[in-house]
Amino acid sequence: MRPQKGFSLIELMIVVAVIGILAAVAYPAYIDYVREARRVDAMNALLRVQLEQEKYRASSTAFGSLADLGLSSNMAGDFYDVSVSSATQISYLATATAKAGTDQINDTDCLTFVVDRNGPSYAFASADCWSR
Repeated sequence: MRPQKGFSLIELMIVVAVIGILAAVAYPAYIDYVREARRVDAMNALLRVQLEQEKYRASSTAFGSLADLGLSSNMAGDFYDVSVSSATQISYLATATAKAGTDQINDTDCLTFVVDRNGPSYAFASADCWSR
């Protein structure tokens, strides 16, 4: 009798089941890492707003809007909208909010990042969101 070569159907189904289990565990973790990476885009955009606000204020009597700073609301990419909601002579409030209709809206703990003249505000997104 000749030895058989190849895999049996049962062996193949076991391999498929193991791969399925690994994928079921790995995919949600991957999605979380992608969301965290997108948060960095929002934080970088807000830090740029802070820098531009300070540069603008050095030559003006008040802080400016995004248009005054030469920035746009989509400067954080396709997943966050950036805005300056109040700009006065003494302070400003810049916000990065997850865009509706994107996967980033499912990042429920870290939907909105806010900075003012003094730095990050943890009232909207916790310090954990800023540090990840």
